[in-house]
Amino acid sequence: MVERVLNKQPTWDLNVTEPIAGNYYPVNTRAMLIDKNKGMQVTILTDRTQGAASLADGQVEFMVHRRLLKDDGRGLSEALNETTCTRGKHWIFFSDVESQYLHRTIGLDMFYRPSLAISEDETPEVPTWSFLKGAQDDHLNMLTVQTVNNTALFGSAGKHFARI
Repeated sequence: MVERVLNKQPTWDLNVTEPIAGNYYPVNTRAMLIDKNKGMQVTILTDRTQGAASLADGQVEFMVHRRLLKDDGRGLSEALNETTCTRGKHWIFFSDVESQYLHRTIGLDMFYRPSLAISEDETPEVPTWSFLKGAQDDHLNMLTVQTVNNTALFGSAGKHFARI
């Protein structure tokens, strides 16, 4: 995760011309508010990418839907009047700052759940072997599985790293 500070950029001198829009950042899986004095934090996990900002101490807001009824002059040359309703999930955790690794594990469990696959074949062949057999790594996840010419199974695995 990248630490964000209101109205600051770590690599250049920021000239704040958009105090709200300039402090929104993309959130792919989670955002945290940390109170270093009390050693506590609130973590919000989300199931889809959204924009988020903390515009005041102790507050965080997520942009779930974005809507502009007129052109804002910033490139689209049209209004952004999306009427599609997207339903997402947010999970909120309150904990001490020492428990950050728990949010990572819970997040990976939520986001990389196994997918159910249904076949029209009456007797699908189920492999009885596993190249992951005996693997003791909690951060190894199966990312893709596909068949090639109905004869071979191809998969890719990924490892998630984090500094804890």
